[in-house]
Amino acid sequence: MYFSVTGRLLHKDETVAVIEAAGVGYEIMIGHPAYQALPEIGMDATLYTTLIVREDAMMLVGFPSPEDKRFYENLISVSGVGPKTGLKILSELTPLQIRNAVIAEDTSVLSKTKGIGPKLASRIVLELKDKIRHLIVNEDTSGKDNLGRKRLEVLLAMRVLGYADQEVKPSIDQAFRDPDMSGKDVEEIIRHILTGLVRGGKRE
Repeated sequence: MYFSVTGRLLHKDETVAVIEAAGVGYEIMIGHPAYQALPEIGMDATLYTTLIVREDAMMLVGFPSPEDKRFYENLISVSGVGPKTGLKILSELTPLQIRNAVIAEDTSVLSKTKGIGPKLASRIVLELKDKIRHLIVNEDTSGKDNLGRKRLEVLLAMRVLGYADQEVKPSIDQAFRDPDMSGKDVEEIIRHILTGLVRGGKRE
């Protein structure tokens, strides 16, 4: 129900957008990413929406893409993450950053969001790690996010090889501080780290 709303944009601010469709003005709660994606007032706009039903109210929450909408729906399925908290998280972190943090079980990334303490961050990781691993997210193609994704791939590969995070993180940090090494592909970085670990006597 209400998968999306398309029509003339009557109003927008950092928290609410109003779109007129077929003579009806739909008030839609939004976060910062949706606000940035909306056109100028008076132009046609589309938001992909989730209907939130409560005992005392019904509200539409809007997103710039179907992928963001589905990601939000998974996020608010976590106990303790309400509609506004979910929007707050997605206003401060991209879906890609959240997915990577959940896969890596890095609660510190989630805890950076105001109002998200260590307990809730741990619950988000626990309840979402099997749900969002295969979700499509809109990936930021900036160099910073590409580097973060590559770093995560290296860490996950080292786990598969049987290494504990605390055992390899210093070597990963050192590799990514080297501009020449961080520019190489994942396989080369892993080979470099493995060579260093063997020489350092951590593994035979």
